Amino acid sequence: MTHLAEAGSKNRDSDFGTQRETVVLSQENFLRLIKAVGSDFYPPDDEQAEAVFSDPRTDLFIVAGPGTGKTSCLSFRALYLIFVAGFAPRSIMATTFTKKAAAELRSRLLGWGYRLIDAASKIDLPPSTLESLKAIDLNQILTGTIDGLAENSLYTHTHLAKKVSQGGVAKLRYIFPIWPPRPRLHRR
Repeated sequence: MTHLAEAGSKNRDSDFGTQRETVVLSQENFLRLIKAVGSDFYPPDDEQAEAVFSDPRTDLFIVAGPGTGKTSCLSFRALYLIFVAGFAPRSIMATTFTKKAAAELRSRLLGWGYRLIDAASKIDLPPSTLESLKAIDLNQILTGTIDGLAENSLYTHTHLAKKVSQGGVAKLRYIFPIWPPRPRLHRR
């Protein structure tokens, strides 16, 4: 059983500025595309569809037990936001609690996403839509655990701060005293 709740209703258009791109597909064509992929690829069930197709400007909080399709739901939601709602892949961050789940999520996003793009030639879409789909770079979606994404952000920004001034790095080390994030293992 999946529980879906709105976590907020902020207008995401103003939050992301120019992060939105043009809408590529209609919701109907998105579902047609899912069905065109093949018999091993199923569209979201009713509960998942409620989350996947909800207002793109609304934050969602999805609670579900093991094996209920959370990863599938997150994958479909991210692909829906890109293919239908017109969000740029670089504006999407999908997080999980474990590295294993993060790896599975990334695998599904890329695998399913590129399978959808490849299947687009099977349904009757205008050539311009096909070209728009082929131009989407799904590798720009950020995926990982919360702490892994935070670590990568700190690493990136610390290196940028080094280029600006050594004082900036010293301030970051003061705020985050456990830096560097990858301590060496000591064997006895």
